Amino acid sequence: MFLHSHPTSTNRWPRCAGLRAISTRAFAFAFFLLASASAPAGEAKITGLQFTIGQPADQPAARVTIAEVGQGAQKKGFLRIALLPLVQAKGVEVRLQRPDISALSEIQSTLRGIAKLDAQEFQDVRLFLGDQPVPLLLAAEATPTPDGWHLKRASIRRGESMVGVSECVLYLSGPKAGICTDQ
Repeated sequence: MFLHSHPTSTNRWPRCAGLRAISTRAFAFAFFLLASASAPAGEAKITGLQFTIGQPADQPAARVTIAEVGQGAQKKGFLRIALLPLVQAKGVEVRLQRPDISALSEIQSTLRGIAKLDAQEFQDVRLFLGDQPVPLLLAAEATPTPDGWHLKRASIRRGESMVGVSECVLYLSGPKAGICTDQ
């Protein structure tokens, strides 16, 4: 046999100088650095972005304010993978002027046009009805899906109280449009 272990050796790996030079810990540390690296420090960010969504333009369905838009990395499990970029919008406030929840999907297309990335993540999301001071919905994180928004650590107003859920989906289109269901 070409590669073999010494008969008295407890090492089950073949004796190969190249393989033995790379320790398992060094490999794991290098993988961790690659997987959890963040976006470059000099990356451009947009702050104080405001726009309207919905038609007609003179009577929009909602007014959107985003505190900061930048590039982040997608989550896979508990790691953020730097090689999978996404648009990261922080401090997203939506004020619905009329009850048209499907217009929220325009936020995704607007950000896609700005950043040229399909993957998106919203942090610190607040959804209000008109000028009311109490939000209809609060979410620590929202990820757009084909059906709607996947919300994490959300609070939904039911009457005068807020109900907290760890995860739910807010449907933006179809027969469930406007409905938020637990996961």
